[in-house]
Amino acid sequence: MKSIKKLIGRALLYLFIILLLPYLYFLSQAKQTIDTFLALHPLDGEFQYQWFWVELDGTISLQNIQFFQDSSDPIFIAERIEVVPTSLFDLLNIEEHLIYKEYPTKVLVNVINGGTKQGDKLFALFNVNYQPEYLSYFYPEKCLSALDVELPFLSFNLNTEFIIHRTSDESLISFGFTSKELAKAIGSFKLNNFSEQGEGGNFVSDLSLTFSDMLWLQQNTQKCLKALNLERSEFNSLYTKFINTTAKENNLLLSDGTAKTYVDFIFVPQKIKLSFNLQEDKTFSQIPFFPIYEYQQQVGLSIDLNDDHLPSIFQAYDYISTFEENQPSNTTKQSKTEKPTSNLIALNRRSLKPYLGSKIEILLYNKKKVVGYIEEANYQSIKIYQLEHKGKTILPFLYKDIKSITLLHAEN
Repeated sequence: MKSIKKLIGRALLYLFIILLLPYLYFLSQAKQTIDTFLALHPLDGEFQYQWFWVELDGTISLQNIQFFQDSSDPIFIAERIEVVPTSLFDLLNIEEHLIYKEYPTKVLVNVINGGTKQGDKLFALFNVNYQPEYLSYFYPEKCLSALDVELPFLSFNLNTEFIIHRTSDESLISFGFTSKELAKAIGSFKLNNFSEQGEGGNFVSDLSLTFSDMLWLQQNTQKCLKALNLERSEFNSLYTKFINTTAKENNLLLSDGTAKTYVDFIFVPQKIKLSFNLQEDKTFSQIPFFPIYEYQQQVGLSIDLNDDHLPSIFQAYDYISTFEENQPSNTTKQSKTEKPTSNLIALNRRSLKPYLGSKIEILLYNKKKVVGYIEEANYQSIKIYQLEHKGKTILPFLYKDIKSITLLHAEN
């Protein structure tokens, strides 16, 4: 009997070792996967995790995650990140697959029990730029002092699915973000030319987003209502005037029905649904060069506020008469026979402000040149206007895309 027990015990030990060896192999492959991915896709910061393991279905689990960027306080933390490939065997030869972008046809990435005190920096990692002053476009000045302009502490969960179509060289990405302090967001988009790298390579299309349970926005609206202390009809009148004035100050004219749809939404903000379907041969990187009242048409933008569809936001407007009446006195018109002399202007708000209304030439890093008059300059971008086709076109440019700005003078 003892010999049989010994034999069984030894057999179980051997079986355990036999099963352990492939698990340790897959564990080493998982570690290699993480290190290779971070090497090929360097992050603007330091990514740390306490430990990891591989489950029998191939799921890689990272535990106790922190991400730092220029500070001892982490931008975000998470209890766990899961990377779920199609199968356990997707981990085989993973380094070679990553180098040549032969990814599994389907990958899930889940961030579980995440948290951040620096929501603006977290969103910036995904090229979403939040600035507190943006709220001044949505709320009257009387409300601003009562609002929570900084993003609150966010606890969140994020799930993302990547489906890769190698034959068409595109990846379909869908995601869900849930934060009880901020909002719930679901969306999807296509990453075209998935295997390409560098400028002019891959680009995004077919983007759709839905925001709901927008607690932070709802709370700010309630604070605005309390600060204004108005009846609903008075609120509607004030807010309609506010958004029409804001549009006019930015040389835009709201289409019929836009003001009412927005006022109804901001009074009880519940849901926003956006979808983009770019025109053929257009990419999202070109959006900053579109006149703003053409955005909706050029990018195929569809907007629903609280399930109320918004047919159009801005309409084209003949600004010739108002432009001639309100043209800045320091603007110098130039005849066809005049030869310009030029001076470079520094790329910052302080240097550009004294030249509002002046004629300039912008040289972009893509070698494109644009001539127009300075409409506005802020800390991140400049807006210029051009007079053509009996109208005024506004063109915004980010400083990071500009190589130089030249002031054009008319010689006497």
